[in-house]
Amino acid sequence: MYAPIIKSARRVREHILDANHTAVLLTDIENDSGIEYTHLVTVFRRGKHDPITFISSEAKSKPDDPILKELGLDGMEFTEEPGSHFLCAFVENLHQNFGASDDWADLEKFEVRALDLIRSLQLLSSGGDERDLH
Repeated sequence: MYAPIIKSARRVREHILDANHTAVLLTDIENDSGIEYTHLVTVFRRGKHDPITFISSEAKSKPDDPILKELGLDGMEFTEEPGSHFLCAFVENLHQNFGASDDWADLEKFEVRALDLIRSLQLLSSGGDERDLH
């Protein structure tokens, strides 16, 4: 599975999504990648250690950012879309971008939208009530 590789993060809270899935909200993320993950919601199957999907808040790269060269995208023209952070989903081997907003830098706004995105993308095999576990 294509996924962010993180060295460390602060766990904020956990949500029970349904009888078989939990989501963990992370922030203060450190990684070795050139991508700055501001927040992550990581989804797990109950009883499993490997995540099945991630929703991320990613700080937007500047046109001269070294990560663009690393990805072979240096020299490309970019149109500047408003918003400081991208809302993205890692689903199987795909990385999907759902647009930029300053809201995705805010932990609470990101959390609400990430949980909604998990539901709307139907990333879980069965539905259920979500309960906050603080």
